[in-house]
Amino acid sequence: MKKIIIILSLFSFSFSELCDFNNDNSLNIVDIVIMVNSILNDGEYFCDLNGDNLLNIVDVVQLVNIVLYGINVDFVNITAGHYNNPENEEPVYINYEFQIGKYEITNQQYLKYLNTAINENEIWIGECIDNLGNECVNGNVIYNGLTLEKSFFILGENYSHLLNEYNFGIIQFIDFEFHIDNIIYLNHPVVHVSWHGANHFAEYYNFRLPTYDEWMRTAREETTRNWPWGPGGDMYLKINTLNSQYGIPEDFIYPWDDGTTPVGFYNEQNGMVDNASPFGVYDLIGNVSEWIFNPVQYNNDIKIAVGGGWDWEAYNSRLKWNSKYTLGESNWSTGFRVVKDN
Repeated sequence: MKKIIIILSLFSFSFSELCDFNNDNSLNIVDIVIMVNSILNDGEYFCDLNGDNLLNIVDVVQLVNIVLYGINVDFVNITAGHYNNPENEEPVYINYEFQIGKYEITNQQYLKYLNTAINENEIWIGECIDNLGNECVNGNVIYNGLTLEKSFFILGENYSHLLNEYNFGIIQFIDFEFHIDNIIYLNHPVVHVSWHGANHFAEYYNFRLPTYDEWMRTAREETTRNWPWGPGGDMYLKINTLNSQYGIPEDFIYPWDDGTTPVGFYNEQNGMVDNASPFGVYDLIGNVSEWIFNPVQYNNDIKIAVGGGWDWEAYNSRLKWNSKYTLGESNWSTGFRVVKDN
């Protein structure tokens, strides 16, 4: 198997170009055949869909899933059981199994959604509604029996005074297609997506956003941990908080500005402290905070994100203090993951 070398340069990139080996602007069986031949013959084509820097059969399986089903999401099965409420350590029971995304939804996956949904008139480009930005991806939502237009995603460099310092891969709409400016951010979690944009993505692919109970069961299992990966302590607090230098190989240099990292980046395979939960789910704390389905009981307009993003203080990222309350607007450190029912 050959290692993949990524050239760290800025250029425009759309999802369809990543694995479109025959350059017909679509992902289909021809691309699968070319990819298999490349693996067998150590050829020049690669399509690293699982982010392990290798070209192998796992990438072929994921490409097949994309061709057949439109998008690939790795899921982890969560068994029925309880979690201990971090506020008081009282058990909360979940009497069903479900599957949750092993990783947060990435720019690559969201690009696929954007380019498909806009061609089906599910979304459109318009002025931002209740968001900080000039141009947004908008769509309709049903609220109290009314159809309302909401902003799903902020386009371009609307936070330019911040994005000059913190780059996450800027997505724009150019020549009737969504593009990302820098390929190295494809496997980073998507940000600047509102609660409505996350929820629409989930529903579009017959998934859903996790509930608070599901998210916490995934993060804690039946432990009393303050962090999903262990008991805590200073060494754990520094994971993915402004790209901490803790626990990385001596010769490693971050190829990204402070901000997000690739999903699942902090793991033993990369020679770092592994931040997976007891179920093997990554980035539940750190990288980006995540939209959940539950509204606030006293106000359905207020939405909740959990999990402490890259710009949170390490101490406040503990599972005990993991929530922020907003009107669901987009921001630079909130993304999401999805759930699939068994």
